[in-house]
Amino acid sequence: MKNKIKIIFSQITISSIIRLGLIVMFFAIVFSLESPFAYEQKAGFFFTKYFLNLRPVDVIILSLFFFSVTTGFSNLRIPTTPINKYIAIILFICIPFGFLSGLQISGFALERLGIFDWKNLLLGILTFYLALIAITNIHSLKFLLGLLLTFVVIKNTYSLGLILLGRGIEFGGFENITNAEMGFLSTSLMAFSIMISIAIFKKNNFQKIVIIIGALVVSLAIVYSLRRGPVGSMILIIILISLFAKFPKKVKLMTIFILTGWGVFIGTYFIQGIDTEVLLRRLHSMNIFIDQPSKIYATNIIHRGDILDALDIIKEHPIAGIGFAQYYKTSRISKLLKEESVEVHNSFIHTWLKMGILGLIIYVFMFVSFLRYTYPKKLQKSISDPSLRATAIGLWAYILVTVFIADQVIPPFYLYFKRSAIVFLSMAVILKAIEFSEENNVSAKSFNHHSLIQPG
Repeated sequence: MKNKIKIIFSQITISSIIRLGLIVMFFAIVFSLESPFAYEQKAGFFFTKYFLNLRPVDVIILSLFFFSVTTGFSNLRIPTTPINKYIAIILFICIPFGFLSGLQISGFALERLGIFDWKNLLLGILTFYLALIAITNIHSLKFLLGLLLTFVVIKNTYSLGLILLGRGIEFGGFENITNAEMGFLSTSLMAFSIMISIAIFKKNNFQKIVIIIGALVVSLAIVYSLRRGPVGSMILIIILISLFAKFPKKVKLMTIFILTGWGVFIGTYFIQGIDTEVLLRRLHSMNIFIDQPSKIYATNIIHRGDILDALDIIKEHPIAGIGFAQYYKTSRISKLLKEESVEVHNSFIHTWLKMGILGLIIYVFMFVSFLRYTYPKKLQKSISDPSLRATAIGLWAYILVTVFIADQVIPPFYLYFKRSAIVFLSMAVILKAIEFSEENNVSAKSFNHHSLIQPG
């Protein structure tokens, strides 16, 4: 009996324990309704006062990272990635600098620090490295992805069922979809990106049919959320993925035309403030928007004012920003919101405001470098497995749309734990898919060479 126990424990590795922890984290991301913001949690006087609220997901990730470092310190190495240098600058320069700047501007009042500005970014980065450590082979990669997709489809099916039965509000069907400031919507969007990419690229078989059904369920849930950002992102992701598929040239030109038109409309509507209330009222009369058009229009006015207010503050602190401290609204929208705010509805401006010009440059370069390294044309050549190739292209589109399009009209993804974890997890999955394909190519070449030199 003792020998059997020893054998069982000897087979338990650091990667397997972290993999189990990631599964628990996936479950929490999909099924938990907890808020992503630290200041909305109640965890006693000490935690509330100093913004150190530890949620279950925080404990999971920090415990996993602590275990992996302490238990496997002698043989554990930080995985090599094309964005390691950018992450190092963010962790060891930008975040400490922002922390100190925030303390100085807030009068060294810890309770006024916007700790969620870096807390969920840090947890997302830890998730990135934990996933790289835990995913040791192609089977574990497919297993984790399959489990996450299954969780998302089950959750969306349940929520849609409640809505269709007329119990959406009573039993939380709507809340299940839109909870945590689009945290689950972002998770659904990531899952949809994978499924729609597999549906487009993979040849017809039973697995593709199941994937298409799952994609339809998730897309319906995203549409039912009535959130313009996720619905728009879903359309852009489909267009982007289609650009790399073997479609006729006319179809590709049409997708480029739609993409350009969509970008011009959103850009002019949001930034220049075109009065589209009449258009919104017409859409409302067609039941496309259930929310009051005036509320939608007022929201966009608030967001534009939010950006302009932040730019005014940046003019006063163009190099260092204000650090991780709350900033005050100007008179532009004081009648609509509280004078004090903690976020900007534009990721680049928010990053500049909180981490200075260096933080903004590193933030942009990190994602530009990653997207160039994993450009779909390269993925199509380097990844041999059809499912993983389609998955990587779908996640590439998801990351591009999230970071460089969607986050320009909403706060940056790294303010929210669920969004931060999912974006960095997506990056890890793409890198592991490339790594496993390269290993298979090397093994195949080695095998062929060995076969050629065999006698007889």
